[in-house]
Amino acid sequence: MELDIERLVQEVAARWGLVIGKDDPIIGAVALNDVVMDLHMGRLAAALEDQENRLGTINDRQIKASREIAKKIVGEALVMAKIEIDKTADQAIKRTEEAAETQIKALSASLEDREALRRQLNWAWGLAGVLGVLLVVVLVL
Repeated sequence: MELDIERLVQEVAARWGLVIGKDDPIIGAVALNDVVMDLHMGRLAAALEDQENRLGTINDRQIKASREIAKKIVGEALVMAKIEIDKTADQAIKRTEEAAETQIKALSASLEDREALRRQLNWAWGLAGVLGVLLVVVLVL
């Protein structure tokens, strides 16, 4: 913003009733102060921009580090989940195998019982046949 000397002269006159000219040494001091302030503002703006750049770099590094941490955490969670899933699957397979084995044993026992009954029936029919022949022989004689 440019220094408005006319306005300064009018403000000083309006507020304090002092009349100063454009060539008054105090105007030179104010102008010098304005130049110093402009230079200082330029340095402050450059320092602010530098700090913004540094903060941006730090922020980028922090985001990258956070992503790496998140990847590690998610990766570890996935490994743990896989282990639990595998463990649960192994338990389910074991229970299924045990149930199938129990059913196979029960079926096997049933088949053995059926075979035993079949043999007993064969003996009974054979014995009935022999007794039938003996009865015919006894009746004929």
